[in-house]
Amino acid sequence: MQALNLVFLPRRKRHSIAVNLLLVNAIVGALALAYYHARLGMEREALVAQHASLNRHRAAPSPAPGKTDEASLEAEFKSAQKIIEKIALPWDQLFNELETSVDEHVVLLGVEPDANKLSVNISAEARNFPAMLRYAKRLGASKSLSGAFIQSHQIQVLDPQRPVRFVISARWKKGEGQGNTLGEIESSFPASTSVRQTP
Repeated sequence: MQALNLVFLPRRKRHSIAVNLLLVNAIVGALALAYYHARLGMEREALVAQHASLNRHRAAPSPAPGKTDEASLEAEFKSAQKIIEKIALPWDQLFNELETSVDEHVVLLGVEPDANKLSVNISAEARNFPAMLRYAKRLGASKSLSGAFIQSHQIQVLDPQRPVRFVISARWKKGEGQGNTLGEIESSFPASTSVRQTP
């Protein structure tokens, strides 16, 4: 009988579950640390850029405070002056004349004044063309309006009486002393208050 020659291989070491978990945790930790490091690097770059921007902003010459305040006051003053001029226009006189200029042949439908352009558009309806022309002539002769003309007209064909709907445009006359309204308001301030009028 022949002798058996047995070769025993060394036993493989079996890793326990604990060792495997420890290895996985180490890999995850290393990845997390690398990500955190990269994120810190990006935040640092952003802070450096922001710091440089702030330094550039500080180094730039800032406008003198007096000039900025003066410019904003000037703008506010001009805005207030425009509002005062609009308020000072003869609104009552305009609306009174528009109301009294209508007769039994004309009905006033709407008024669109433009205080900036000193113009007004008047929408009305007349029984016929002659009534429309008479109304336009009356408006042109009024104290508040000049240059009245019929901008558009349309016969209302669905109405059995066939009235004429029309729009009259006119220039708005400034009343007496309109240019001095700001001066009058300025003179009502106490002597210690100064209001500058722009040319």
